[in-house]
Amino acid sequence: MKVDLKHCNNIVEGSITIEDNKLNILYGINGIGKSTIAKSIYYQIHEPEKVDLLKPFSTIHDVSIKPSIVFDVLPNEVIIYNDDYIKQYLFISSDEILKNSFELFIAPNDLDEQKKYINTQLELINKLLSQNKHLGQLNSLVQQLEPLFTFKKNSETELTPKSKIKQLFDEGNKVHNIPLNLTKFQNYIEDTQAIGWVDWHSKGHPFIDKKENCPFCAKILNDQERKDNNEVDFLFPKATLDVYKKIETSFAQNSELFSQAILDDFDKITKSTSEINIENQNKFIGLYKEAQKLILQMSYSSKYTYDIFKEIENIGQELENKKIDLTNLKFIDSKEILNAFKEYNNEIDGCIKKAEDLRIKINILNSSIRRTSRENIEDINKFLEISGIDYKIQLSPNKEKILIVPSVSDIAINVSDHLSYGERNALALALFAFGAKTEENALIILDDPISSYDNNKKYAIVHYLFTGKKHLRNKTILLLTHDLEPIINLYKVETRSIPPYVSAKFIDNNYGKVIEQIINSEDIQSLIDATLNTINDTDLSVINRLIHLRRYFELIAHDKLAYNMLSSLFKGEEKPSFKESIRFSEEQTENALKLVQSYISDFEYEVVLKQISDKNFMIKLFTSTKSNYEKVEIFRMMWSNFKINLPDEIMKFINETYHIENTYLFQLNPYTFNSVPSYIVEACKRVISTL
Repeated sequence: MKVDLKHCNNIVEGSITIEDNKLNILYGINGIGKSTIAKSIYYQIHEPEKVDLLKPFSTIHDVSIKPSIVFDVLPNEVIIYNDDYIKQYLFISSDEILKNSFELFIAPNDLDEQKKYINTQLELINKLLSQNKHLGQLNSLVQQLEPLFTFKKNSETELTPKSKIKQLFDEGNKVHNIPLNLTKFQNYIEDTQAIGWVDWHSKGHPFIDKKENCPFCAKILNDQERKDNNEVDFLFPKATLDVYKKIETSFAQNSELFSQAILDDFDKITKSTSEINIENQNKFIGLYKEAQKLILQMSYSSKYTYDIFKEIENIGQELENKKIDLTNLKFIDSKEILNAFKEYNNEIDGCIKKAEDLRIKINILNSSIRRTSRENIEDINKFLEISGIDYKIQLSPNKEKILIVPSVSDIAINVSDHLSYGERNALALALFAFGAKTEENALIILDDPISSYDNNKKYAIVHYLFTGKKHLRNKTILLLTHDLEPIINLYKVETRSIPPYVSAKFIDNNYGKVIEQIINSEDIQSLIDATLNTINDTDLSVINRLIHLRRYFELIAHDKLAYNMLSSLFKGEEKPSFKESIRFSEEQTENALKLVQSYISDFEYEVVLKQISDKNFMIKLFTSTKSNYEKVEIFRMMWSNFKINLPDEIMKFINETYHIENTYLFQLNPYTFNSVPSYIVEACKRVISTL
């Protein structure tokens, strides 16, 4: 994949190449545009409306210049590790270190596929268990009878005094025992609309006491007629008729549930014209409770799903409990309903067999989940251990979250209260790797993720992320860094050669133009080897070679005389001396000269001193020198000899940052790779141009 960038912050133009299924390391100093490259790629794929934010400030008023990011092959997905990732996914809750931790740490790769199969099979069970049409009839029966029954607290059989059905129990069915003087109202009382009629009649009752005539027909009423009208309202109130009608309707509309003997028995009880005895009262209560029990037994508060099913220890027994004991039915006993219940029980038996097969699959899946979570957690904890982070992660009690606890405890902690900044970020990067490893065909960008860590964490992170086969190895990764150590670890420590899954490049920004330079294994040299190689390069001027020779003498502490001779030379001193301004003796001068000449045979102190003291010669040498490192060292000589000035912060940078004491064991050859920022060299050039 090739990415061409133009007019993105400090990048005027440039290209980078990202090899598929490799760790692509772009190593370069700060300020050359590494973060700009990361943002440019991410914005172009996911937030193109933000690309204009990359427009350089120097071109802010030039509408013809717009940032441009062009891919020769578009990546399917781009994920990036940065502060936004940490804010969005990590440490957002005091009881969980990573959002969606179950999916990343605990779930096996095929969890969704397995759950889908199990849920499909459970749906067949749900369908079988919900198809019984008689469940609807039972619900209808209970719903009609339910308003009539009110039981005392903690009692299943004892009714409260206000229970509506007690009107029937205590007084019998008055509709079937109409007094002789009220038979003239019989057609209304027995009518299917009787409740509406008594309600209408009772509303006219107050007027009978106030007027002599009927409030309905205006006929003059005698005393008996007044008494009869009042008695109708007293004997047949709306509430009483409502009880009678609900009972009659419930049996009439649900007659398929009962044998004829049951229907006849309850018809006789219901039409009783006197108080109903305890035995018959208990029949009513028993019928109501039997219907309730059947509904409870056959109903399902929620459908079976994998998440519900996995929590049930004995699903076979649970389903067995749904079967109807036909021998225990006393009231709901029609031939049709008994046959339906037999068929229902057979369906339950089929569900039990299917459930047993599913239980095996769930056990296998649960075992896979335990194995996956154990392996992943052990892997992270091993990383924490070798990184010197005195914490570990573990499953929450419900097995659905990942918590972090001290190594010596099982008490979950809040990350922000206990882990240091470096520890949080090291853990964050490790957790990011877990999410990234599940992404297929994604470009994974890591923008300088490890430069701020100490050495043991750097090594642990590089090893964990890129060397272990379980993590990001063989993924397409772009690692942008100003730290050479990851390359040293991969090239020299881990494998002693370039791993086949790594492609490392040096990236430079030369006045806005970004240039890549391949880093080979031989380019990672020990400081001494790199220095010797440059000393022996006869294509370089003697002064350039002497710069590296003095560095070499300090590294090996071989001879203070030779080192001090070269230091004196670079300062423009006519005779070599020690730091204390003590002149060399003739013997010391001769010994130092011989040692320098053993490396650079044509070296003569007076000849080089003349060159260093020649302003024009040094300007020409500075201009022709390719290496920025050597340019800085040449400028230091000129600064010392020609008394030129630079701002203090620039000189501090030159004197300390790139002075010989500040080096690593391994490095890129500074003659081959420009590791000195161009702005430092540019500052030197501006001063030299005034000489």
